[in-house]
Amino acid sequence: TIGAALSLKSRLLLYYASPLFNTSNDAARWKNAMDAAKAVMDLGTYNLHPDYQGLFNAIISPEIIHAKYVSQGNWWPNRSCRW
Repeated sequence: TIGAALSLKSRLLLYYASPLFNTSNDAARWKNAMDAAKAVMDLGTYNLHPDYQGLFNAIISPEIIHAKYVSQGNWWPNRSCRW
């Protein structure tokens, strides 16, 4: 989705602006990260879940941007874990 793509762009730009990759503390990198995050917020698709505890029980939430849904039969407690 466009929201997932924009949020990934925002996350990458945030890492790029962080002190790990931005040793000179270039303000333009922080501005780019901020603008990318604002683009996601301006979509109006995502917002905070009204009940924090309920977020962990919700299957669909307006707060979730990236998710991988699995069927009950493929959920890890029902299978043996092989690391």
